[in-house]
Amino acid sequence: MSRHVEAEHGDGVAVFHFTDANLDSVEPSELERDLRKALEQFTEQKIVISFQGVNYITSDDLGVMIRCLQHIRAQGRQLGLADMNDFIRQVFTTTRLDRMFPIHPTVDEAVQGLA
Repeated sequence: MSRHVEAEHGDGVAVFHFTDANLDSVEPSELERDLRKALEQFTEQKIVISFQGVNYITSDDLGVMIRCLQHIRAQGRQLGLADMNDFIRQVFTTTRLDRMFPIHPTVDEAVQGLA
């Protein structure tokens, strides 16, 4: 699919997985481009982004996630985040982005939460 994002879909849900453990090693513009390509390719109303295997995220990456959320909402779609390790979860909590993004322990719970 793309260099930094893989996707699977079915039952009205698309699940995106990052292929890099440390997102700081990815140019934010590349990450955003790959997420947008995935959003164009998969038209499901419900999107889940899994952070499984991701160990590190930067403030630039948070900006990418915010723009992605805005893009998804502008299309009338829903987004949930899942599978965050403690560090990534803490970054979202400290920056209060956990109030903006629905965050779930697992992909399955994220799918259930996007009703």
